[in-house]
Amino acid sequence: MDSRQAKYFTTLYETRTVRGAADKLFISQQGLSRSIRELEAELDVQLFTRSSRGMTPTRAGTYFYERIRPLLETFEDICHNVTLVRNDAERIEVPCSYGALFMLYRPLKEFDRTHDLDVSLEQTTDRGVERKILGGQREMGICARSPFETGLEFRRVYLTPFVAFMRDDAELAKKDVIRVDDLRDYPIVHGGPEYNTSRIFFDHCMRCGFEPKIAMETPELTLSLRLAKMGEGIAVLPEAVAEMCSTEGMVRVPFEDVTLRWEVGLVWKAGSKPSGAYQQLADWLL
Repeated sequence: MDSRQAKYFTTLYETRTVRGAADKLFISQQGLSRSIRELEAELDVQLFTRSSRGMTPTRAGTYFYERIRPLLETFEDICHNVTLVRNDAERIEVPCSYGALFMLYRPLKEFDRTHDLDVSLEQTTDRGVERKILGGQREMGICARSPFETGLEFRRVYLTPFVAFMRDDAELAKKDVIRVDDLRDYPIVHGGPEYNTSRIFFDHCMRCGFEPKIAMETPELTLSLRLAKMGEGIAVLPEAVAEMCSTEGMVRVPFEDVTLRWEVGLVWKAGSKPSGAYQQLADWLL
């Protein structure tokens, strides 16, 4: 196994579809599938089960992901730092979760354009951002607020409530608002434990005394929408994201609980302050 295969595997694990992962990696679907089969043969274990609904990790696949993801991030950091040392460039590297980057891409690129700095935006998961900051690999990142104590300082830049995204003929679609408890018996499509959107929703479900039924874990938005449109599950999404993805025959139903919300912002280690160019970025966004 090499770093390329590790990157292919982690992207497929987080995306859960060959097409979505191949698009992110800028490779063919056939090339990605071949690489994963070769990795499974080398490890002598099945990492995914394949179906028409996408790729579902096996227990071995989840174990492998949890161990290889931090190692891959460390390797990528080393490669970045070697380049910086070689070029002697003034550069700030900011890890961003996919959803956060989706909402803040324009102001981030405007900052890059108007400041004499080389800003590198690294796409990862919310938990990936948190690991990089806590591990000292990066000084500041951008992600969704965690519902749990993380040892990180959080400064909010963007706020939007959650909505339930479902077919317009679904029983719950008749309601003006719903409670979290209304989803007790419905299958849910969500992004998985690497994303704080899912962790926030799960935390609210547990407070209501139930564990949600999972139809699919996938950070791939197009797959979430497709499954919801097929009636396979209800997608729980930030309203701002759902608004951009509305399709015919689908509705967004808000939650009664106003604390069920998606907050995107800057994070850095608790007890510290951003320095130099990172403080400039914080001032720009805040």
